[in-house]
Amino acid sequence: MGTTAAADGHDAYSAVSSLQEEDDEENGEEENGEEENGEEENGEENGAADNGDDDGATETVIVGPDGENVFEPDDLTIEPGTTVEFIWESDTHNLALESGPDGGWEGYDPIEDTGFEYEHTFEVEGTYEYVCDPHVAAGMDAVITVTEDAGDAAAEGPTEVDPHAIGVPVQKHFIGAATFAAIFVTFVFTFYVLKYGESANTSYPNKKE
Repeated sequence: MGTTAAADGHDAYSAVSSLQEEDDEENGEEENGEEENGEEENGEENGAADNGDDDGATETVIVGPDGENVFEPDDLTIEPGTTVEFIWESDTHNLALESGPDGGWEGYDPIEDTGFEYEHTFEVEGTYEYVCDPHVAAGMDAVITVTEDAGDAAAEGPTEVDPHAIGVPVQKHFIGAATFAAIFVTFVFTFYVLKYGESANTSYPNKKE
């Protein structure tokens, strides 16, 4: 009887141990699975953030600001991949493409009113000239230039403007002649004052007659 009871107790202990080991293995596999899934999910999230479209720059063009028939700015230079947001601030305007590279932006022909917004990501390099059809006679036109050099131009900052380019015909020899004349006149005037500044009619205290 004692031997049988001991054997039964040993078998029961073995069975309980086996169940515990199986539970531990299952829990371990589940934890490993969760860790692996977590790593995969993190990898996917990181990949989307690195390779997504959020890296492209964004520019804004105001359509009809303050009720005026203009685009602001009317001359925009951007890099490929830049998104341009067009925001209507007055009524009855569109973006009719006049010229542009093949396979690029085709403009936006429907006429819209205040509050409308439209955006396009420019991928194809080239020059896009567009107008507002209802106000083309009023000079409502603009241009967008897409080039890889846009970033370099922005980094260099504003360039020095030649006075000739803004309609001021400045000649260096004219400046030199004017400077020389001013110095000469000053010299003559000083000499005259020192030599002839006191005339016979000048009076001063204690002057002997």
